[in-house]
Amino acid sequence: MFYCTVVYIYEIPYNGFSVNDRGEITRVFITAALPNNLEEGDLLIKIDGANFEDSLPTSENTLWSHHTPGDQIKLTISRSREESEINWTFPEPNQEEILDRIYASTFLLLPYLFWLAGTLTLITIRPRDLRWTLLTALNFNTAISVITGYISAWNVRASRDVFHFFLWLGVALAWQLNW
Repeated sequence: MFYCTVVYIYEIPYNGFSVNDRGEITRVFITAALPNNLEEGDLLIKIDGANFEDSLPTSENTLWSHHTPGDQIKLTISRSREESEINWTFPEPNQEEILDRIYASTFLLLPYLFWLAGTLTLITIRPRDLRWTLLTALNFNTAISVITGYISAWNVRASRDVFHFFLWLGVALAWQLNW
């Protein structure tokens, strides 16, 4: 779990803005007054000539993973129903974006609470029978499912595959625990 937290904070690229899965720019972290800058609410249409939908993370690629700070990318956006092109320089991670990611990661406390519950179950609950094993495994499984589900949107380190595996394992554990 700590590994997934480190991946979330350090490995997912900092691109200077946040975009949701519909292509809407939700936050812009570069505040320099440029003539053609991104604004919150812009709709991302194309990235380097490829449609945004085709650029979404899959099992083969990760959004922004092949860009490094200083790279120029051409973004086609829609603002007020007018399309325009912006040459965006991939920035170095800045303090505002790093702090935003750390503050947003308070959701990452939830898996640690499930991990703690699993550990406390492992140590304190008696009798140690099948139900004890299933409850402990379900807590640990839920912790891994939540944290890999959180980073699976970027598809880093096969997190989608791990998430789906543990999600379905959790269904089987819960079913057996309640049987």
